[in-house]
Amino acid sequence: MAMADRVMKATSMIQRCTSPRLSTGGPPDASYTSLVTRGAPIAALCADLAAYLQALEPWSDAVSALQRAGEFEPGDGAAPIDLRLDDLEPSTPAVSAVRSAASSLRWRQNASYTDATFLRSYAYCELVGPAGHAVDHRYSVGLLYLAPGTFYPAHSHPAEEAYHVLAGDGEWWQGDAAAAVAATDALDSTAIRTPGMRVLHRSGVAHAMRSGSTPLLALYIWRGDLGVPARLADSADRL
Repeated sequence: MAMADRVMKATSMIQRCTSPRLSTGGPPDASYTSLVTRGAPIAALCADLAAYLQALEPWSDAVSALQRAGEFEPGDGAAPIDLRLDDLEPSTPAVSAVRSAASSLRWRQNASYTDATFLRSYAYCELVGPAGHAVDHRYSVGLLYLAPGTFYPAHSHPAEEAYHVLAGDGEWWQGDAAAAVAATDALDSTAIRTPGMRVLHRSGVAHAMRSGSTPLLALYIWRGDLGVPARLADSADRL
């Protein structure tokens, strides 16, 4: 199904399921219809990502959080960095869906990170979650983007986390290996994770990653304690 058709289907589904006016028999008001129409590309993206995860993600409730009909508050496509989405490889249906919804997404950065070099190379978008385009308090599901050659140093958080690599080869470390690795270290072929692979981080376990020669795009899922953001493992080196 073409993206335009998926957006129209998502718009119709959201209007039927969530309109505050339908229970009284009246049509949705203009502001509500505008919200649904502008949020439909995100709903279509979430539906595509849920379909992608269906056979890959054992946390089925997280997949359901993406699938459910609801109102998606649109963003304006603004990002704190230059997102090179056209350079993502391979160009799979999931990656194409991200590109198609780009103008409606809201990208941000962890407020506790302050290193200017890193902040020129990293961004994330919370699709569903406490601060997402659609609100959910059980899971946070979104996208992580790292520019080529970006080192994301060891960090941890109380939430349990699963990543699905969508585009770009990258190196991923956990535990002692994550604490020991440095941005200048040589390529670690044993740590490479490629598109289609799942990476699991248990609660409180330090992890680090580094993108390769092309941008890294990964879908993340948080569950558990969603209220505490990621912190660097070594506060003396806080970004």
